[in-house]
This record gives sequence, structure tokens and C-alpha cells, in this order.
Amino acid sequence: MESTSPFASALFDLSIEEDRLENYYHELTEIKEILKKNDTFLSLLDCQFLTVSERKEIVDKTFASYQTNIRNFLKILIVRHKICFLENIIDEFFEKYYQKIGIQKGKIYSVEKLSEKEIEKIQKTFLEKKKKKVLLEHELDPTLIGGIRVVLGDRIYDGSLKNKLENMKLSLKKEGDNKK
Repeated sequence: MESTSPFASALFDLSIEEDRLENYYHELTEIKEILKKNDTFLSLLDCQFLTVSERKEIVDKTFASYQTNIRNFLKILIVRHKICFLENIIDEFFEKYYQKIGIQKGKIYSVEKLSEKEIEKIQKTFLEKKKKKVLLEHELDPTLIGGIRVVLGDRIYDGSLKNKLENMKLSLKKEGDNKK
């Protein structure tokens, strides 16, 4: 896959330079939601059957209320045939944003869907323990059997039933080996 870092870095640097980091973050969050809800929108902006001018016009009409530099950035991606990487670019921008404001991003895995309140409670627990704000993205993992697993950077906090059973199995095996 082609690197999208230069594009994400350029947009991030521009947001800092203009002192509009929060505005860029919120507008890119909205764009990401639009892409999530309408999976054909990005294909439309990348469609070679439409002229570059027509695709730029779609950007201007769709994002008329957005900052000019956000619209211009999208148009640059269209012209350079990089619009298909928009979601990756936004994700990289978010990583830079979280790092800048001191948030550690991670994942939380569970068998069942967790409520926003439950996720917030777990994030608060990590804030108290790590003295750093944590933003957890939730994913379902039926292999856990029960409980949760949290991954923050290279650390794994595993409170899953699967992990507890594995530990019990190892403990019993070790105890059996000691008796021989």
C-alpha cells in the first residue's frame, strides 16, 4: 500500500499553522462518518467517468460549510488520484491529533457489545491507573468467551474468561508436572 503519511502530515501541520486543530479534527470526523454511512461516496469521488472538475464540484457542494482548506485538500487528493486513501489519511491525522493532545488510543474487545457508559467507565479506570487519557475503540471478539481484553500500544490487559481458563490450564499442567 502506498504511504499516506505525507498527506496526513501536511494536513495536520496546516491545522496547527492555522491554529484550527480542533476544527479540522471535527470536520474530518464528520467526513469519516459520511464515508462510513455511504460507502459509494468515495468511489464517486474517485470515478474516472466523471471529470476532475465534476468531482471537485461534488466536493464543493457536499462540503460547502467546511473550511476552505479541507475542501481544497480533498480536491488535491482527487487531482493526484489519492482520494481512495482518504480514510487512511484521516486515521493518520487522528493518530497525530491524539498524540498532540495526550490521548492514548487503544482497543477493547468483548464478546457482547458494550454500552458507551461501560466503555467510558473502563477509560476512566485507565485514566486513574495510567494518569493518561485513553480512548478505546470497541470490537467484538466471540473467542473471549466472557470478560474483556484491552490493548494499549504494546500492552495487553486481559480479563477475559478465555485467558483465565488458559492460565488455569497452565497452572494445573505445571502442578501435574511437579507431582511426577
